[in-house]
Amino acid sequence: MCSSRWEGLSTVILEAMAAGIPILATDIPGNRELLQSGISAWFVPVENAGALADGMISAFQDPGRRKEYAQNALKRIDSFRIEDIAKSYEQIYQIICKDKKTIAGKSLQAGHSK
Repeated sequence: MCSSRWEGLSTVILEAMAAGIPILATDIPGNRELLQSGISAWFVPVENAGALADGMISAFQDPGRRKEYAQNALKRIDSFRIEDIAKSYEQIYQIICKDKKTIAGKSLQAGHSK
């Protein structure tokens, strides 16, 4: 259960996903980036203790759904592997550097024409 009011990319949720643990979390942007409500997790509104309690009861009473959500979250965890994220950052930096060289090259050529 993750009852945060705000999260970036929650390490606790990533660890639960990797461990195959069913997840009940607040409906905030960082959690929505990792999970899908009704597919890989239960989502509840932020700062709503009643909804959180209801979510816990629903999760407790439905072992089939707990297993399903945990399996779906486990499948999704591969898209957050550090190697893949590092490769994505590398590709972004290569594009940025290539664009800067092109921009710098054009501005230098423009400077020579004056």
